[in-house]
Amino acid sequence: MLILHLSDLHFGNKNRFSHDAPGELSQAFYRSVQDAIRDIGSHSEIVLVVISGDLAETGLPSEFKYAREFLTTLAAQLQLRPERFVILPGNHDIAWPECQIVRSGLEGEKFPATELDDRLNAAKLSNYRAFLGDLYGGDVTDISRAGLPDCFPLGRGGWLRNFPDLK
Repeated sequence: MLILHLSDLHFGNKNRFSHDAPGELSQAFYRSVQDAIRDIGSHSEIVLVVISGDLAETGLPSEFKYAREFLTTLAAQLQLRPERFVILPGNHDIAWPECQIVRSGLEGEKFPATELDDRLNAAKLSNYRAFLGDLYGGDVTDISRAGLPDCFPLGRGGWLRNFPDLK
């Protein structure tokens, strides 16, 4: 069994591949992965993809759109369902402008300071959650509607995912 681990893709205007179409980049990446599998002499297939943060450069919807197109193409090439992609957010995946809007509401006394953390937590990963919903095809704010089997809520947006078939 092979697990592909990706990190710090930083899709956005500072990414050196920003001029490439996401599907073309994914195809080139897939060929490199296949070459690496052949080089290590493995006869196993990739069964899970783990992405540990920083899909985006600045947490913008356009960056997540590029990431979704890249990953959707990669999933098709690997013959994996999107549910086989475990994706964790990084600090570059935070919607910092949304956080500034929330903070300005506090400064304008539009809500009590006791609500700041809850409002920031809702805003900071709003674009990331929208990306996950698009990728997985479900509402990722509600585990029961997320379309992901064997998920258990941990609180504060975290989930425990079980892949029984992978043992």
